[in-house]
Amino acid sequence: MSSDSTPPLAIIGDTQRTSRLEKTLLRREQNDLEREQLLRHLFQTDFDLFVHLGDMVANGSSAQEWREFDRLFSPVFTKGITFLPLMGNHEYWGNQQKMFSHFTTRFPWLDKNRWHARVHRNLGLIVIDSNVAKYSKADWAQQAVWFKNTLQNMDQDSNVRAILVFSHHPPFTNSAIIKGARFLEDSFLPAFLSSTKTTAFISGHVHGYERFVLHDKTFIISGGGGGPRLRLHQGKKAQHEDRFQGAGPRPFNYLLIYPATDKLKIEAMGLDKGQSHIRLIDEVIKHYPEF
Repeated sequence: MSSDSTPPLAIIGDTQRTSRLEKTLLRREQNDLEREQLLRHLFQTDFDLFVHLGDMVANGSSAQEWREFDRLFSPVFTKGITFLPLMGNHEYWGNQQKMFSHFTTRFPWLDKNRWHARVHRNLGLIVIDSNVAKYSKADWAQQAVWFKNTLQNMDQDSNVRAILVFSHHPPFTNSAIIKGARFLEDSFLPAFLSSTKTTAFISGHVHGYERFVLHDKTFIISGGGGGPRLRLHQGKKAQHEDRFQGAGPRPFNYLLIYPATDKLKIEAMGLDKGQSHIRLIDEVIKHYPEF
């Protein structure tokens, strides 16, 4: 783990428990022990901002699932660390009114705002809601316009050296089960790729770890928070060049991002099934663009 003096940002995705339906009908694995171990390791790190990439709970309308969420993430809330949540597809399961009640109780400052942005030290952080099916065409277009305008404002802000974008669904993946979100390529990627400061697009949803590069921009999937792991196409079957060459299924994982004055370092920390030792599985160093 990095010895950098600047506290990192901590990022994790897809920590939901495997639902009964998934276990009985789809025979997907339950990873309660690994989830606990992964979070215990993560909470030993002195981070100062926390991002959850979505699928915080298995069913967004379930009070029981949110109580489990409260238990798991109490160290973040107890320390008063800024918690940036993303809406995953599991958050939208069940009754929407109940879901928003649970969500706003824990994140009252958002007031149902499902996309939001802020500047943290020298980083611009943009959270989008990629659940396109939950939006009218007009509301989806409104989010896309907001995203483009936010990028332009951050590009012009001298205090922002690099921009990170967070989305639950990834624009592309080698998953054998889940398809890449092509709608992100149409609505968000043109602005992301044309921005002068965008550095990384970080997603969850696919329960594993993948890393791609497009036009010198890094795309990371870190959906390894404890959901049932998914098989990836590799070798000749892979649709996209994965810069991480580990065998599948990929380790459970979280990210630590260390911003410095001239660059940022992204560390992916991994935990193998049935193991207790966490290890560095991938590292990316991105130098800030020159202006």
